[in-house]
Amino acid sequence: MLDIGTKCITLLIKVVDSLITQRHSPPSSDKENDTFEEWIGSCVGFVMESFKQYSKLPSLADEEARDDTGWLLIEIVIRSWNSVEDKQENVMMFYSSLCNAVLGKCFEGHEWDEELQQVILKISTRVNKDRIESHVPLRYKTIATAETALDLLARPGSTFLIDNPLLLATVRIANICEQVGIELFNHNIQNQDVPSVNRGFCESDAEAAMLYEHLDCVCKSLQLLKRLIKVVVNKPFIMRAKELVLLLLSITDKQRQTVQRWEKGRKSDVRRQSDLSCFMKPKQEDDSD
Repeated sequence: MLDIGTKCITLLIKVVDSLITQRHSPPSSDKENDTFEEWIGSCVGFVMESFKQYSKLPSLADEEARDDTGWLLIEIVIRSWNSVEDKQENVMMFYSSLCNAVLGKCFEGHEWDEELQQVILKISTRVNKDRIESHVPLRYKTIATAETALDLLARPGSTFLIDNPLLLATVRIANICEQVGIELFNHNIQNQDVPSVNRGFCESDAEAAMLYEHLDCVCKSLQLLKRLIKVVVNKPFIMRAKELVLLLLSITDKQRQTVQRWEKGRKSDVRRQSDLSCFMKPKQEDDSD
């Protein structure tokens, strides 16, 4: 399995390297942007096709006899995001598209597209009620993808709480999708001509309020998952999923508090520096679960 995973990761890295080599700056026109997005879609399609060769792997324990542990391999490949040092906009576009495609597969048969579009519309209209859906910034679409995935996981009667490898993979992929979205926010504010004052890496008061509400929704979904995921002895995937949910809840709660401070102090003249390293640290607290 490790050998297969290494081959897939190598494949992904080659695709990302190709992206960087082909373009060192973001598209400069709508037509060029459409062409570039089509190209990224083709790259994602190529990676998704390669996954089919390894979609069925030997069971790792009796409890997973009916499960497709290939989801864990896909998750390992997407986790390569954490090893990318130079997160250019092109790379972020690629990973955003890849996360969206894989989560769409995870939630196949769960009205994924409809649910996602509702969250995208909710997020975009909170910032600009007149925003046309086709022009929603990628950072909004990316965090909406993560929010939708966690919301579907945490719904009562979710079948994902039984499919252990898929549960673990989906939580991790949703988390990586959230990381890509936050990186897009940070990248956006760094490119602004006028620095954001007292809003961290949000470009407006409305955007800061939207981001707080998004993180609040994510926290609520993680709180539900924390209660719904029952740890059972000798079930490693469900135990790891529970541990991951607890970690993400701590991190997201800290992020939510940080953004809340941006809102409270937004009329101050004191500028707050955007700092992803501090933003992503988990909150130090004990959890009895």
